[in-house]
Amino acid sequence: LDLYTKMVNEEIDRLEGKEIDEDREEHQTVLNTNSYIDDNYVKDENIKIEIHKLINSIKSKTDFKNVKAELEDRFGKIDEKLEEYMLERLTEELMNNLGIKNIIQLQNKITIVLSEEISNKINGEKLFLESYNINPKFEISYKNREIRISLRTSNLSKSYIYYIYELLDTIKSQIN
Repeated sequence: LDLYTKMVNEEIDRLEGKEIDEDREEHQTVLNTNSYIDDNYVKDENIKIEIHKLINSIKSKTDFKNVKAELEDRFGKIDEKLEEYMLERLTEELMNNLGIKNIIQLQNKITIVLSEEISNKINGEKLFLESYNINPKFEISYKNREIRISLRTSNLSKSYIYYIYELLDTIKSQIN
């Protein structure tokens, strides 16, 4: 479905005369959040496709808030799983903008590998303190001139995607 909506969005952009960067390397996410829209929220498959398109349009915190407000205005309060799906999209966009080198997700652990370029721009001590304040389960290591940030995903008070997004947002503010 993500590929389909991406293709539809690209075709719409082409029809509107927007320039499409064919050589742009897309970050392939390995984040495993649920992208299913529950029938209790919306039953109509066409509306579900519209919702997926709305979610795929999220590029910033403002977009996130606007899409959430629109969905809640039209269909009622969104559930936690739908919010996580929306946050995953926002996190993917942030990863693309930061140029995250790699993400490794195992059953109980997720690791983000920052490129050497980003790693060189980050104050390691500040990152350690900020990551600890977000969640004490973050682990930071430095290998092959790259910072690796891991989070054990078991026994968290909420989905790991909230912590990952907050950490990446912190990294973004550090390097800008």
